[in-house]
Amino acid sequence: MKQLSLATVFLFLFGVFAMPVLAADTFDLVIPLPLTGKPAKFGEIMKRSYEMAADEINAKGGVKGK
Repeated sequence: MKQLSLATVFLFLFGVFAMPVLAADTFDLVIPLPLTGKPAKFGEIMKRSYEMAADEINAKGGVKGK
């Protein structure tokens, strides 16, 4: 039940914060990553992976040409 509530809140917030992005020329992708402490090693790997994916998408014209 707690997971369902958390998922509902997440989807609501995602919808609320996604609305301005639809009107923007560019958008920021915000992803929480562990960049300190013991899991920082994995957080850095994930960060580099997201940066590589963003560079690849932008090289192909971006999302919907933006």
